[in-house]
Amino acid sequence: MRQQASATTPLHVIRHVARILFWLAFYPHGALVILVSLRSFGSSSPVAILLQCAVVVWATTLVLHLLRRKAAYATAAVWVSTLGLLLGYQVVRRAHYWITIGMEPPDGMGSPMAFLFHFVLEWVLLLPLCFMLAVLIVIRPWRGDQRMDVGTAAEV
Repeated sequence: MRQQASATTPLHVIRHVARILFWLAFYPHGALVILVSLRSFGSSSPVAILLQCAVVVWATTLVLHLLRRKAAYATAAVWVSTLGLLLGYQVVRRAHYWITIGMEPPDGMGSPMAFLFHFVLEWVLLLPLCFMLAVLIVIRPWRGDQRMDVGTAAEV
């Protein structure tokens, strides 16, 4: 007779906490994307279309998560990657603008405070997405918690 492995190993606890934090970051980000995309309905710009597709993917992930399907992590990975690329592109674009021109254009028609506010807001939204992507890559929450014990193959 073999003994059951302890269910509260440090790796198990870290994976559990990472999953909880993942979904705690997923839901408010999705709500924010819905609010932003409401303003863009009817627009045919690529960003508006991408945001509307992100809302559909978010809703699909929400349903899959509520049904406790492991496919929720796959759709969440698509959603996180899409928004991460979009926000990452915007952050790089804004940083390039800041390096080449500054916070205010030469004609004086810009607001440095608005520039800085948007720059900080984009980073505040991008960092949790980076955390979520790291959880999906490193922790791999779609895998089951079943681990093969060292002695199980020899006992069979």
